[in-house]
Amino acid sequence: MLEVDSMVTKDRTGHIYKKGSRFYLQYMLDGRRVKQVVRDAQGEPVKTAEEAEMRRKALMAPLLVADREEALRRVVGKLEETVLQREALEHAGQDAITLNNAWEAYVASVNRPDSGPRTLKGYESQWREFARWVGEKHPACTELKQVTSRIAEAYAGHLLGEARDGQGKVVKRPFSTNTFNKHVRLLELVFRVLAKKADAASNPWADITRKTENKASRRELAVEELNTICNRAEGELQALIVLGIYTGLRLGDCCTLRWPEIDLDRRIVRRVPNKTARRKNMPVLIPIHPTLLEFLQKTPKSRRSGYVLPEIAAKYRHCDSDVTREVRRHLIACGIQVHQEGTGYVRAPSGGTSENIKYTGKRAVVEVGFHSLRHSFVSLCRQANAPLSVVEAIVGHSNPAMTRHYTHVDELAVAAAVGALPSVMGGGDGAQALPAGGSAGSGPVALGSEIVEKMKALAEQLNGKNWKTVRAEMLALAGA
Repeated sequence: MLEVDSMVTKDRTGHIYKKGSRFYLQYMLDGRRVKQVVRDAQGEPVKTAEEAEMRRKALMAPLLVADREEALRRVVGKLEETVLQREALEHAGQDAITLNNAWEAYVASVNRPDSGPRTLKGYESQWREFARWVGEKHPACTELKQVTSRIAEAYAGHLLGEARDGQGKVVKRPFSTNTFNKHVRLLELVFRVLAKKADAASNPWADITRKTENKASRRELAVEELNTICNRAEGELQALIVLGIYTGLRLGDCCTLRWPEIDLDRRIVRRVPNKTARRKNMPVLIPIHPTLLEFLQKTPKSRRSGYVLPEIAAKYRHCDSDVTREVRRHLIACGIQVHQEGTGYVRAPSGGTSENIKYTGKRAVVEVGFHSLRHSFVSLCRQANAPLSVVEAIVGHSNPAMTRHYTHVDELAVAAAVGALPSVMGGGDGAQALPAGGSAGSGPVALGSEIVEKMKALAEQLNGKNWKTVRAEMLALAGA
C-alpha cells in the first residue's frame, strides 16, 4: 500500500501557492500542468491560506480516488509480471513437455489414474500413434501446449477416415466407434494430467464429441458347434476352450488361471476376474463340471503349480492378440463364420489364394469369438432352468447391489446349474454333476434323472428368503 500511496501523491496531490493577493492551485492531469485560482463554494477567491488548503483537498479528492485505482492496476500488472518472471526462472532449467517425452511425463505423474501394466501398454500405443501423426502433418507443433483444438479435430477426422494409396488400395481403415472413443478419452486424459506442468491454456480434446456406440453382441454357440470346436482342437487350445465353456470366464481369466485357484477336493474354481479385480477383490466360485474335471485330472499332481495352461499363459502375457487370433483361426477352420455377413474381408468361393480375399469396405463386426463361450455358458445354464440369480452369481456381476443379492446363493444350487450342462466331448451326454464337497478320488456320482429334475425345480425356486429351506431339500435329495 505504501507503494500505491507514493505513486498517487507523486502526480495528483497538487500544491497551493500565492501570487499577489490570490491563492492558486497547481496539479497534473493527463500529463498536463493545470493552474487555477482557488475559490470558495460561492465562486469567490479565498482570502486565507487555511481556506485555500481546505479547497485543495476538496478539489483533489475525486482525482486522488481515480488515481489510486489506476495505481492499483499498475501494481497488479507489476505483480503478474513478477510472477511470470519467477515461473520463467523456475522452468529455465527444465525441459519443455514435448509430444515425444509427454508419455514418460504422464507415467511419472502422481496425478494420473492408477492403471495396470496392460492398460498402460495400450495407452502408450495410442499416444505414440498421435505423436507420429502430428509429426507428419504438423511438424512445427512439437510441444504439448502447442496442440490446438483445430489439430485435435483434424486427428479425430483422421481416426474416422479411410486412407488409400496411389493405386486405390486401402492402407488405413476407419477406427470403430469403440476404438475411436477410447483413443480420444486417452488423449483427453493425458492433456488433463499434464496441462499445468506443460503450461497448456486449455485441453483441445475437451470439445471432441464421443461417438454413439452400437455394440454387436457375440452370439452363443449351439451344442453341435461346441462339440465341433472342442473335438477338433488339440493340446492346451482344447483345454482352453473347455475352460471357457464350463466356467464362463473371460479369455484373460482362462489363459492366466492358476492351480491354486482350483480346489479339486470341493470341485470348485475360485477366481477373482481381471475385469473387476481393481475395483473389488471379490472372487466368483464356479463348480467344476465332470468334463472339465477330466481335463484337469490329466495333469499329474506333481505338476499342479503355476499356470494351468503354461504355454497359452506365456503367449497371452506376451501378446493377448496372439491367443485371440489363434482361437479365431480355429473357429474358421471348424466352419464357423466369425464376422457379420458383409463386413471385414471375405474369401471368394473359387479358391484360397490372397487374390481371392476381398475387403467388403466395412470394418469387421465380430459375431463369434472366445467371448461367445461365455454367452454359451449362460445360455446353456438358462436352458437347464437355472435361476438367473444363480447364473449371475457364477459369471460374476459388476453391480455391488446385485452382488449383495447373491450372497445367499447356495453352492448346491450353483453345482446343480453347472452339472446340468451337456458334455461337449465325444458327442455324448457325458457324466452328470458331482455333488459339492465330493472326494477327489471318488469319481463321478451319477444322479438319477428324477432326482436331477427335482433339483432343477428346487434351484428355480431359490431366492434370498427361502435359500435355507431349499438347501435342506437339495441336500436330502443328494443324499438319497
